[in-house]
Amino acid sequence: MLAVCGRSTLSPEQLREAGFKAVHALTDFESNVEKCMAEAGPLLEELGKHIGVHLPASAARTDTKENVHV
Repeated sequence: MLAVCGRSTLSPEQLREAGFKAVHALTDFESNVEKCMAEAGPLLEELGKHIGVHLPASAARTDTKENVHV
């Protein structure tokens, strides 16, 4: 399971125990929390591009995705 968040205060061990294989925080790209909040949209787009480049090809399959309405 992969998570995207504003920031994470969990240790790598806690993340593994919770079942996360990867956690990507906006604060990994921009350390200024106020700027992260003010520019969340553009930062999320950049983070999404970064994640997409590093995903294995099998993760890009769209026929296995659920239709989730939030």
